[in-house]
Amino acid sequence: MTFNSRDIWVNGIRTHFLEAGESKQTLVMLHSAEFSASAEFSWKYNIDALATKFHVYCPDMVGFGKTEKVFDFENPNGFRLGQLRAWMDALGIGKAHFMGCSWSANQLLSLAASHSNIFEIDRIVAVSAGYGLNMDVRKALAAYVPTKENMKNLLKILFKNEKWFTDPYLENRYRASIDVGAWESVAAARFGPPGQEKPWKGVGASVDYSRIENDLLLVGGSMDELAPPEAIKEIHTRTKNSEMRIFPDSKHCPQIECSQEFNELALSFLSR
Repeated sequence: MTFNSRDIWVNGIRTHFLEAGESKQTLVMLHSAEFSASAEFSWKYNIDALATKFHVYCPDMVGFGKTEKVFDFENPNGFRLGQLRAWMDALGIGKAHFMGCSWSANQLLSLAASHSNIFEIDRIVAVSAGYGLNMDVRKALAAYVPTKENMKNLLKILFKNEKWFTDPYLENRYRASIDVGAWESVAAARFGPPGQEKPWKGVGASVDYSRIENDLLLVGGSMDELAPPEAIKEIHTRTKNSEMRIFPDSKHCPQIECSQEFNELALSFLSR
């Protein structure tokens, strides 16, 4: 791997990111939001390939990875996106292509549909966007308590191939989940008053995808229960300028399980 690992201070918060490539065209890659998620875990197998054509930035969002563990109970998503905007300003990042995975893919589609000006978004690659109806799987993902066996069960939701839920990958993900503040900053989203279950609200539940004007590549896994193919197909049918690719024999992280094919697809789409 040839990417650089950097830290800068943004609004008083130490913010970590990976950077690679020297192109004048910028690609910002945003990670997922499950327990132990980070820029490196989401994009490790994609950065080098994409950096052959783009200046790639992969931040650890506030509360994740090697960025400081801070949570805003009043407006958690708004806080994370505001910090991301401030980080981009600090680095002089303006208009860029964006790539998101799971939570961040849904955030990008929501922003594009609302014509938000928080980011100047060019093309979008959305990996595993949308929501399935299997709430048991989603609740199991959110209910993670740090043990190695529980991390194995979490990874089985994300991956089909057992190499991704056995050592050494399993050990690395488990260790990341027990870093200081790592579990607490993700678990905080589910906290509510004692005795009351906090309702789950999907980012995409109220998105009018027909308002998205950006060129959009939708990517998913054929065996994904969190963002199943039918959910991705629904977004595809409701957007004007979208393409879709469902990778066989993969679950929620096709950019990892099918990295070579994904990289070729993403480079072709983003280079037009």
